[in-house]
Amino acid sequence: MAQGTDDDFSFDNFDEDDEEEVSDHNPATSGVGMNTQPATRLSPVVPPPAVSGGFKLLPEDSEVLRHYLEEFQDATSPTRKDLVERVVNKIYQTRPHTEKVDKVVARIKVRKWFYNHCKLATRPFMKFVRRWSARLVFYQENYERIMVLAEELSGEPRGSRAFLASLQDATTRLLNECTDDELEELQTRAEEWSEVSPPPEVQHRMAEKVRHRIIRDFQDQIYRFCGIRTFVLIAFKGEDNRVRTSAEEWNTYTKGDNFTRYYPNWRQVTLWDSWNKYAKEAFLGGLCQ
Repeated sequence: MAQGTDDDFSFDNFDEDDEEEVSDHNPATSGVGMNTQPATRLSPVVPPPAVSGGFKLLPEDSEVLRHYLEEFQDATSPTRKDLVERVVNKIYQTRPHTEKVDKVVARIKVRKWFYNHCKLATRPFMKFVRRWSARLVFYQENYERIMVLAEELSGEPRGSRAFLASLQDATTRLLNECTDDELEELQTRAEEWSEVSPPPEVQHRMAEKVRHRIIRDFQDQIYRFCGIRTFVLIAFKGEDNRVRTSAEEWNTYTKGDNFTRYYPNWRQVTLWDSWNKYAKEAFLGGLCQ
């Protein structure tokens, strides 16, 4: 069975900033002197000057924060760091020029606001759905054109190292030919694909190319976190529009034994016949349309 590659999954741990109470300390001490000379009058303790700057979220800042909330929820850790920085700068631009803003404190408070307002219940525990960009949409919609140009640039056949190294250059060259209106339409479709799903022809291509990686990630993580062994039956349409049925398991990858080693004739059982019938009904009979 084809081997996939690991994708790193990271969890965002957020520790609230610790606050310490600072109390004024008067070094003056009391006591009865033995000297008959008049006591020296102590100078009053002068508190240290207040630190200039600081930061406080204002009610009008909520409009800016809510505008970026959904993007923060979907972002990865490095992207969230950049997003917080952008939001802080955006808020800073709305403040009077005479106001000094402590950006370190601002980052902490903006980040805390985002975490306090995230809809955690709607965020997937494990994220297997990619966030589409305009460039990725362009790549999928112009797949064959990009393949042909990459072959011309590399002078090598598809699948070769030189060909793969030319894919990004080929994509960039063709993407640069787009007008501003076309780029805006690509961004709109990217948002639609991210929120719902890409069109069927793209799903079919992705099924052939990345299903092994996604299923391996799923089986690896569900075992590492929950100790669960899985055997996945799949049904999909390929790029040739034919219905395929198959099975995936990576139990040996997680220091286990494969189900198929114990039951090498598992395809002959009623379950497999039933699964094939379901696949045909699902994809040809309109059940999943």
